[in-house]
Amino acid sequence: MDLRRPTTTPSGWERVRDAASLEMWELAWTGGAGCSSGRLFPTAVLADPAIAILGRRTADGFTAGCIANRSELVIGLSNVFATDGNPTYRDAVRAAANTFAEGRALVGYERGGAMDDALTCGFQTTGTLRVWIRDSQGKEE
Repeated sequence: MDLRRPTTTPSGWERVRDAASLEMWELAWTGGAGCSSGRLFPTAVLADPAIAILGRRTADGFTAGCIANRSELVIGLSNVFATDGNPTYRDAVRAAANTFAEGRALVGYERGGAMDDALTCGFQTTGTLRVWIRDSQGKEE
């Protein structure tokens, strides 16, 4: 899949643009569990042009989705999900690439079955993910 050229957005996929749709997307992403403390993503994220919450909407809500975020060099792909058991990774890749069709590389971090899906879509592994955490209680040096 050549992501340097704009592609078509898969059928039924759209960018989440309002609070009600974001709530429906979150419910699908969490498997209907929601979050006991309220919203997971602030509605303000919808106004950020570098972030796109994308989903496949049906009459009953969202059945798949992902989040794409644009940086100077790449498009990050995360939170890929499907509620109906259908393969969705390729559609999420196409939706993200079309949303930010600017020739940037598409990157993500996956494991297990999602890693297999990413490799099938043409992604290559670069190594293990390392997460660095700064102790917020520590003193500045």
